Amino acid sequence: MCGEPINGAVNDAPGANFSLWKKFLLLGWITGILFPFGWLILYSDTYRQVFDTIFGPFWVHLLMHTLLYLVLAYFLAQLLPATRFPRVSLRRLALVLSLVLVIALLQESFQLLYLGRWPGADEFLDLGVDLTGGLLGMLLLWVQTNRGTPPPERQ
Repeated sequence: MCGEPINGAVNDAPGANFSLWKKFLLLGWITGILFPFGWLILYSDTYRQVFDTIFGPFWVHLLMHTLLYLVLAYFLAQLLPATRFPRVSLRRLALVLSLVLVIALLQESFQLLYLGRWPGADEFLDLGVDLTGGLLGMLLLWVQTNRGTPPPERQ
């Protein structure tokens, strides 16, 4: 089966059992983030109406950016090999947030290209929200990793 150890070998390192279908899911997620869906409104009035109805409210725009990058950071953090990057570490956090920032910059750049304009306050807000989503994804992973772990004793 896909994602299972070969010849009965077991690897407990996070990321080692990140199955092939999850890698494809991550690739699809990144592709979905980067595809300029807003570009389609230039060619279809029906699509524009649906797009504006769903994503028109500002809070929905913020929520969608947050959720997109929360999931992205969560999957990216799980994909990194634990042998080089401990599951919960500043190094892993920095790498994941750097990757999140690169993808967010690419997304905003594609949007600016089809809109034919220069960056403004909206793009910087989106980048901030995207990084916040990335931090929340890392927080989710941290909570999941430390669930059931007793707190360290004070001395």
